[in-house]
Amino acid sequence: MREDIFTRIDRELAAVITRLYGEKEDSLPGETVCELSASVRRGAVCMEIPDPAVREKLLESKAVGRYPLDGLGKVLLFDGSRLYFQKMLLGELELADMFLSFPPAGELDGERLRETALLLEKHFSHLAETQKQAVRKTLTEPLAIISGGPGTGKTTVASAVLFLMRKLLKIEAREILILAPTGKAHMRLRESLSHDAPAEVRPFLEGIDGGTIHKMLGWSKSGFAYNRERRLPHRVILLDECSMVSQSLMRDLLRAVAPDTRLILLGDEAQLASIEAGNVFSDLCEAAEKSPEQGQLHGIMTTLKENFRAQSAPELIAFAEALRNGQLPENRTMISSLPGKNQMKDFLGKEISVYREAVRLCAHGETVGQALEVMEEFRIICAVNGTQYYGVAGVNGMILSLLGLDSDAPGVPVMIRHNDYEQGLFNGDTGIIGPDKMVWFPGRETPVVLDMLPEYDIAYAITAHKSQGSGYNEILLLLPPEEMPLLSKSLIYTAVTRARKKALICGDEAQIKALLAEPVQRCSGLTERLLERQSKSQVER
Repeated sequence: MREDIFTRIDRELAAVITRLYGEKEDSLPGETVCELSASVRRGAVCMEIPDPAVREKLLESKAVGRYPLDGLGKVLLFDGSRLYFQKMLLGELELADMFLSFPPAGELDGERLRETALLLEKHFSHLAETQKQAVRKTLTEPLAIISGGPGTGKTTVASAVLFLMRKLLKIEAREILILAPTGKAHMRLRESLSHDAPAEVRPFLEGIDGGTIHKMLGWSKSGFAYNRERRLPHRVILLDECSMVSQSLMRDLLRAVAPDTRLILLGDEAQLASIEAGNVFSDLCEAAEKSPEQGQLHGIMTTLKENFRAQSAPELIAFAEALRNGQLPENRTMISSLPGKNQMKDFLGKEISVYREAVRLCAHGETVGQALEVMEEFRIICAVNGTQYYGVAGVNGMILSLLGLDSDAPGVPVMIRHNDYEQGLFNGDTGIIGPDKMVWFPGRETPVVLDMLPEYDIAYAITAHKSQGSGYNEILLLLPPEEMPLLSKSLIYTAVTRARKKALICGDEAQIKALLAEPVQRCSGLTERLLERQSKSQVER
């Protein structure tokens, strides 16, 4: 047991459960609750306990049961060698059932197939065959997955899909909903859909509703307005950046999806999973890949591999693809040693010309818009929060010092931490402080008074998780010199793929190589559960 990874919450939860069931806090069940709580905090849904003797010892406790033998009445439940909190197991079971509740795929008749081919040829002739295949699948599959890395054309496919939904299937704009986990990701999706669509197609994309999942489900302190009892009134829902969606949020969304609604999931399964527990998109993709031909999940996924940015940034694309495959890239010029504690400030001083330019532009109100654009050119991404010289807080503090700024000065970028529906500000939204302590956000005509903002962070440096859904011309990734639980191949890949033109990783090459070789582990039983339940439903039919 590694006591250093436990928080007060882990220990308090263990204390409550052991007291409730008459166990000692330092007993095996108490220690196991601490470990399971810490695992869930780090994103796992459950915890593997491979030793049968340990499992049997735990089952002696009144708090622990076996699923399905003992039902779902215990606080801790084993399903095979996986140990769950009851709540997490219930969520996984419900999620599997909802994914498998979509009706079987339909078929396009001969006339519709011809119309589809003609429309694609007329308006999207530049699409690769795999992209056209993805478009056709979304027209017949009630649940469709489009997976691929940056530059593979996911939003181009989405533009074609939405156009055909409108033009071919006669679905009204108000019957379509586009979603993303954060406000920033939704804004980028909107921009990409418009940018990637031919001019004659763009009118068909106007009037489509959308926003963050929380916003469109009608979140409030009493729960979501849309749920099992009141479903979303849309015939098509397209969800982007699916890797960011946790088990609980995906469950809440699926509860609100009407039985006859088409659900289209876009994402990159190699990216970081959600901050909260779950690895839903990756698990679902794996289940679809492993599904036998007659299985319900077979054929619902298209993986886009051809990269259309390769000509504009070939070295970066090759670098990212190597990372995705768990290999140390051949081009080592994008990897550099992490400066030492005493050298970091000088190193950063040479990297932040963009931030200096933003300060200059924010001195005058009429050029704040230019400053917002300039800030999209470069971002420092850290693997960890914290005041360490390589952590988000530490780096932001150094940059403020280098620029000679207070934290509320013009030119300082800020990132919203929590949704504020009344002001229309959402987690991940990034703005910049202008004159008179007014904060400007992209796509928003009027600024917000700094003191009226919901909780926010300085955003010269952000975490890899916070960078998801964003894009910058260049990124600088700082990896800590010591081992940390958060470090992974997915974190490195996610950070690098935020860049459009150039990326630099500052870290130990041997450490990077070791991280790339490690399989990404976030314990979950969703893939196996989907396949098992799919198989069982086939037998019953």
